[in-house]
Amino acid sequence: MHSENFIRTGIYPRCILNILLILENYRKDAMLESNGLLTYEDISVTNHGLDSKDRCWIKAYCSNKQKPIGFICWDSGKVTFTNFNAKLTRENLDIGRSTKRGNENTAGAHGEGLKIAAMVMTRNGYKVRMESSGCYWNFKITGRNADQFKCNISIIAEDKQMELADKHQRKMAKKDPTPQGLVTKDVTIQIGRVMGKGEKIRRSTFEKWMKISLDLDPPGNSSDLVKTRLGTLILDPKYEGKIYLKGLLMEERGSLRQFKYGYNLKYGRVNRDREMITNIMEQARTITDIWRDGILAKEKLLLTKYVDMLKSSEEYADVDRVESYISDAVAKKIWHEIRYIESDNSSFFYYPLGPSAKSVSE
Repeated sequence: MHSENFIRTGIYPRCILNILLILENYRKDAMLESNGLLTYEDISVTNHGLDSKDRCWIKAYCSNKQKPIGFICWDSGKVTFTNFNAKLTRENLDIGRSTKRGNENTAGAHGEGLKIAAMVMTRNGYKVRMESSGCYWNFKITGRNADQFKCNISIIAEDKQMELADKHQRKMAKKDPTPQGLVTKDVTIQIGRVMGKGEKIRRSTFEKWMKISLDLDPPGNSSDLVKTRLGTLILDPKYEGKIYLKGLLMEERGSLRQFKYGYNLKYGRVNRDREMITNIMEQARTITDIWRDGILAKEKLLLTKYVDMLKSSEEYADVDRVESYISDAVAKKIWHEIRYIESDNSSFFYYPLGPSAKSVSE
């Protein structure tokens, strides 16, 4: 057994939901790498709900495969994350080590997410155990002042590995087999009440955790999603003000302006608190471009909604700095829409490039 004392436990993110975001981020990024996929759009997720044994299943698929490439399962107080055809190595425990740095298609890059997630879950009383690369990985907090976080890596004997592989093969040969990871070829992370240790995760808690992913908690009506090349506009009022990056809910940041709609952005990075790394101007340009592409594709659905935000006394972040980034094509559509709406309003006026205001009717 190899024991790795790899992190002090003085710092961790603010919220337990952030930790599930880290794990979901890890799960999706690993699926891209292990299956040779290019973007998150190549992955589809299906929530199968409860089965006959009261287990909740969420399975991930890619476009060219009928069998799942990974799954999340809640079962009697334990949550299991499994990525098929993936692996962990000892180097994955090093703080700052990441295979995703510089990859625009993945969300993580700091090389600490999985370790921080395991540490905070352990701090909150849950057992964290991983199975991969022919080893069992068990985490625990140690030290006189409980200030050290340790991972014990137990190598499985070759004869035992062969026994597990044979047992797994027999299970998978059955009709409609229950998905299950194999320690020699997959990565499995278990959290909660694992092998009689740790606090149980209630199903209500698990369902709350799953809301950090748009894939796991999508709008009920697909027509509420307007997809563009830079991201997706979410019209469902339930998602008002929510910002996702590659399907993962970002930590809310204090702002004087609030978003009226939700957005799932394709490009960007997160910091160590799972907040988006961006500046106001970049954000305004991206949101404006999403609306531009959306309006050009679905004018009847979106143009009036956009004009309503521009006319509103509320200063919505959705239209922040729109005057700097709006395209000529959309500006003309907005102008014609406003003139149509205000055609009977004699008090309506506008400011042209010159110093004087002119009536629309002139």
